[in-house]
Amino acid sequence: MKCPAGSVADPNNAKRCYKPACTNSGLTRVPGQPANLSIQLPYDNITCGRCEVCQWPQYIPNATRTQCVLRPRAVCPSCTQRQSDDGYSCVACPAGQINTYTTNAVNNNVNSLNNNWNTSPQTCYTPTCSGLYDI
Repeated sequence: MKCPAGSVADPNNAKRCYKPACTNSGLTRVPGQPANLSIQLPYDNITCGRCEVCQWPQYIPNATRTQCVLRPRAVCPSCTQRQSDDGYSCVACPAGQINTYTTNAVNNNVNSLNNNWNTSPQTCYTPTCSGLYDI
C-alpha cells in the first residue's frame, strides 16, 4: 500500500497508514535530560519518516526536530563561575575564588559554539596579589 505524504505503512497491517509521533517512549531518562530527544527523519524511500533518539548529552534535536546537532557548551558570564565537569552548565566557584579560564570571553564563546573543550580545565583558585601595583 502506498501511504500519503507524512504517513508510513503500519508494519503490523499492510492496509493501514499512520503518521508517526516521535517521542522518547521506553527511553530511561537521566537527571537533566530533556523530556523529548526524538527527531523524525524525512519521508523518503530510505528513512520512511522513521523516528530516532539523539544521543544525550552530546546531541540534542535541532529546532525543527529533523536532525541531531551538537549540544553547545556552557559560556559562563562571570569570573566567579566555571564550566561544570561535563561542560554543559556553569557552577559557582567557592567564596573568594575565581575561574582560571577568564582571559577572553569571546574565545570561550567560539569554543562553546564549536563544541571544543578548552585547552586547560576550568578550575577555581584564590588569587594572590604580590606586585607593587596589585590590589
